[in-house]
Amino acid sequence: MKDYWNNLTARERLMLGVMAALLAVVALWLGIIRPLEAARESAARDHAAAVVLYESVATSAAEMRALYAEGRDAKAKAGDEPLRVVVAVAARTAGVSISRIQPGEDGTLTIWADDVTSPALYGWLTALASERQITPVKVSLQKAGNGQQLRAQIQFSEAS
Repeated sequence: MKDYWNNLTARERLMLGVMAALLAVVALWLGIIRPLEAARESAARDHAAAVVLYESVATSAAEMRALYAEGRDAKAKAGDEPLRVVVAVAARTAGVSISRIQPGEDGTLTIWADDVTSPALYGWLTALASERQITPVKVSLQKAGNGQQLRAQIQFSEAS
């Protein structure tokens, strides 16, 4: 190899040197610089997408925390009153006269109403179901007196 190089003219040596330098520059450009630039551009795109995703998740998390706090506050307000108080207040509002309230040991609450009209009774039960999500577990109705009035025994459960 040394003999080959020594047998070349100065001009040939210069041309081979320039060619080797150009090959080194092209190899450097194609093998190192372009892949690094592509990786940098890809990382910039990934970063921008991650920032957008993070902002979306952060916004959704803030909305979720606000909704959770709102629901917790509403549940706490609804849960502040015992079942018997909620049922009795709703009965008074609907015009249903409660004659007796008996809480059970198993978390049930039994209400007796004498001489109540069916529209008032059904309005009361509908209001409890729609406004407080309280539905009766058991209902017993009988005609009272002249047939216009009802006698009702209604059982509610704490879990309902």
